[in-house]
Amino acid sequence: MFKRLLLISIVTFWVFNYHNAQVTTTSDQVLEEGEYLRFDIDSYDLGKVKKGEKLSFDLSFTNVSDTMVYIDFISACECTEIDYPKSGIKPKTTGVLKVTFDSKDKDVSETTDIDVFIKNRDPETGSQIYYTLEYSFELIK
Repeated sequence: MFKRLLLISIVTFWVFNYHNAQVTTTSDQVLEEGEYLRFDIDSYDLGKVKKGEKLSFDLSFTNVSDTMVYIDFISACECTEIDYPKSGIKPKTTGVLKVTFDSKDKDVSETTDIDVFIKNRDPETGSQIYYTLEYSFELIK
């Protein structure tokens, strides 16, 4: 009787822990509906910037989908130049947006949006998919 109870306890414990381990492992990999790119950060703080100063930074991302992703265009302030992969991003690979900010025409601190539009379409609605990132700075004169 004791051996049977011990065996049932061990099996129950093993099944419970195996299930929890699986849930933990897969929850880190769950994709949101229609997700193609996952950015490491979606907001970047440049800190204090002197008027006229040029600063550069990178925004890294991963193609988390199973298909090639093509960036259609990127919309940002005239003070922002962005270099990005033009030939597409293969599934499960990383890429970088190289951002250069020029503060020469700025008079106040602000937060600036960077909208990344991809050519891939939402399979259900057919609408264009985009991601909004941002950077901010405190202008010092």
